[in-house]
Amino acid sequence: MKICLVGKYPPIQGGVSARTYSYAHALARKGHQVHVVTNAKEVRPPYRMLMRDEDWARCDADYGEGYVRVHWSEAKKAHWHIPMGDGFVTKLASIGAEVCEEFGIEVVLSLIHI
Repeated sequence: MKICLVGKYPPIQGGVSARTYSYAHALARKGHQVHVVTNAKEVRPPYRMLMRDEDWARCDADYGEGYVRVHWSEAKKAHWHIPMGDGFVTKLASIGAEVCEEFGIEVVLSLIHI
């Protein structure tokens, strides 16, 4: 199955990020094609983990027929709006829509916990 998973992911610290990572890789090990959409590279300290090269390499993975591919949003200071912040929901939805169209996604999951 082709799955788009939208949510927190390393290098974001915390349980939700760790859980999303675990879910994505568990699904891929079962043969699913998992596309993760996240704004994790935009997160700044103190909410960001230190990532070594080998940690970055583990974000994507191949498991035979299944795999994990991460689609990262980019910070663009020109797009700030009121209230002060980056429109991350719009960015993630846009990237997710592009991923769905390009890869023929069958299921969209979101593990964003508030």
